[in-house]
Amino acid sequence: MVTTSKALLRYDVLNIGSLFSGISRIYSLSMFGYGLWISFGLMSLYYRVIKEKKEIPFSELWWAFIFPVGAFTLAAVNIYSYMSTLTFFKTLYLLLYLILVTLWVYVLLKQGFSSRSTKKTEG
Repeated sequence: MVTTSKALLRYDVLNIGSLFSGISRIYSLSMFGYGLWISFGLMSLYYRVIKEKKEIPFSELWWAFIFPVGAFTLAAVNIYSYMSTLTFFKTLYLLLYLILVTLWVYVLLKQGFSSRSTKKTEG
């Protein structure tokens, strides 16, 4: 939405760029807020599962959790570039970027150690 809005403002042929820009701001912020709400809910769910089971067994499917975090981080970067006066989004996208890199490295290392232990048990 944000990228399309910027393109419409640049090439405003039908004079609807400013209207679409306003709509895209409202839509982007509401979807971002919804994503933030869902993220907090999922984090509390993961915390509860880890607290009860003490550990979640590793699987290569953990990579599926990284994509939404990456998409959410890119959304925060786009919203910040669109509304750079709000420092909340800069702080949030930097925090999300840190979480994304941490998760990516963690899953990468777990996958490396998981494949080594599988090779040792097979051989």
